[in-house]
Amino acid sequence: MCRTVLGSEYPAVVIPLATQHYPMLARNLLYTGVTRGKQLVVLIGQPKACALAVRNVRAMRRLTNLAARLRQQDARREQDQRSRQR
Repeated sequence: MCRTVLGSEYPAVVIPLATQHYPMLARNLLYTGVTRGKQLVVLIGQPKACALAVRNVRAMRRLTNLAARLRQQDARREQDQRSRQR
């Protein structure tokens, strides 16, 4: 799902489902796609892929390194503050 559509609604949504894209087959992503359609939602693909998505409730771990980046930023800020105090 593109960030530009987060929270948006559309008259019609088409959701392709294929087992080849297994990492994307998650209940939360399917729910997000389905709830974006105001009047029409069309699921195209393999029934098995839809079943996998519905059963997959595991949250995907996001590899953003956000925690490490925040720690690094805090360390820089503390170092800057110490150097200003000298």
